[in-house]
This record gives sequence, C-alpha cells and structure tokens, in this order.
Amino acid sequence: MDKKEVIARLTSTWADTPTGKICLRLAEGLLRLNPEEAQMLTYESMLAIVDQDRVTPELEAALTALTTSEAAILKAGGIFIDEDDTSSELSDEEFADVVARNVLVHPITGEFVDNPRDHVLPFFSLVKLAESAH
Repeated sequence: MDKKEVIARLTSTWADTPTGKICLRLAEGLLRLNPEEAQMLTYESMLAIVDQDRVTPELEAALTALTTSEAAILKAGGIFIDEDDTSSELSDEEFADVVARNVLVHPITGEFVDNPRDHVLPFFSLVKLAESAH
C-alpha cells in the first residue's frame, strides 16, 4: 500500500467522524515526516502533528486505527525505564503483555516489575510504505 492508498482508505472509512478528521490530519502529518523523524514518535509528537495540547478520546481512537486497521501506518512499541533510569526497548511480546495484562519481567534482573505500565514509555514508528507510482 502506498501513501495515496492509505489516505483513500482512511477517508472512505473514517472521514465523516470526529475520529476520522483527527486520523486524517495525523496520517497526513506522519506521511510527510522524514524516515529518521518517524522512528520514535511519542504522544507529544502526535499532539504536535495535530496541533492539540492534550490527548483526547478521538486522538486515542485515531492512533488505534493507525496501528490496527487495514490502513495501519504505525507500529506501537515501548521503552521500559526502571528505578535507576536505565532504559530498555521492549520486544513486541513484552510490550503486548504490558498493555494487555500489566505484566513485565525486568529485562536485566529477571524479576517481575510492579505496575509496569507506570514504567513504560509508549512510542510509535511509521511503517515503510510502498512508493507511489508516478
């Protein structure tokens, strides 16, 4: 799927909803980023793209659509930051366990982490899309 197809799919599915408007603004902004800029996007990055000062339910829904729909252009991930400020990028499985079950084994000590959601910084990465045919 290329950039035009992503926008077309999002438009046909979401355009007439409040979530869709944010989703399209976010997708258009994300698709303009340089590859280097698009590898570690935080919620603050997303807020800047859509020119908002707080995460709204519509932004959350748009991020969900952009990570899980057939027009997904984002991959979600997380960085664990322990009490010593040591950070470790989580595997897809580890991040999924934190999100779904609030469970994480410390990557260095091997011990279960209390309340791991409080120690994980979520981030998003833009997935590589096919180039548009000219």
